[in-house]
Amino acid sequence: MGFLILSHPDILLSQETSTLLNQFSIMDHLKKWKRHAIIGVTLIGTGINFVAEATIIKGRTPEFYDMSVLGHMALWFWIGLFGLVALNAGISFMGDAVKNRTLHELKHPEQ
Repeated sequence: MGFLILSHPDILLSQETSTLLNQFSIMDHLKKWKRHAIIGVTLIGTGINFVAEATIIKGRTPEFYDMSVLGHMALWFWIGLFGLVALNAGISFMGDAVKNRTLHELKHPEQ
């Protein structure tokens, strides 16, 4: 029975355990790819929607919303900020999804 050393020097695993962990990592890459791709696309769409809404709000006058100038600026600023955060998070999730799909394809080219 051979032992493998992982990244931590105090952890020793048998060959069978290492094979079992590799099988779980196959499923992890596919599951992460699917999960992160769906989350990423949703966040990108949400972010674009909120940024567009903030642009529309900024283009209208404060009288249209029956609020002060300061309240109007705060409204479009916070909606736009949330949209940019969602957009950047979505791009990040999509990048991670591509990474996980690439790792799966490199480890298992036959699937």
